[in-house]
Amino acid sequence: MPQMTCQDTFAEAQLRRRSFPLEAGAYKLREARHRLFRMMNTVDAIGDSLRKPGSVRSGSALGPCCTTDDKADWIKNLPKKVAEMLGYDILPATAALAAEEGVAETDVAAELANAQARTDELLMECEAQRNRLKGGIKTEYAAMKSGHSELYVLLVDADCIALRALELVERGQP
Repeated sequence: MPQMTCQDTFAEAQLRRRSFPLEAGAYKLREARHRLFRMMNTVDAIGDSLRKPGSVRSGSALGPCCTTDDKADWIKNLPKKVAEMLGYDILPATAALAAEEGVAETDVAAELANAQARTDELLMECEAQRNRLKGGIKTEYAAMKSGHSELYVLLVDADCIALRALELVERGQP
């Protein structure tokens, strides 16, 4: 059975979102950004633990959903987690901004088109990282240890998409 790609994960998340449509988007974008920051902090914590072996006991938390014992699995699943957030939270929330007071539908449509284009590029990068990690985690550990994780970049890029959409609301408020 072939494994799901990041694009498949994204499409499945969008399909699931249709069962639970958003009535407004700003709160969901803020929530997504909060989750992305927590994931960034987890990547940082993993890097810190790799730079200082023995500084963290086995089984200790490295983030809200990651421990020293399962960090490899958490890292390998990160590209799909980003793809899911884009499909379930960020793009639907961007579309739902049209319901926010003071936000013009034309601005939302333009931002949604931009976000979709940026998402398509980010999904390709997520898939490239997922495939890279299938070959083993050691190169990612080395990157995290040196502070240059490509996975961290995925999180930052997803956050930029959410932030740009959220700025529509902030500009529209008096």
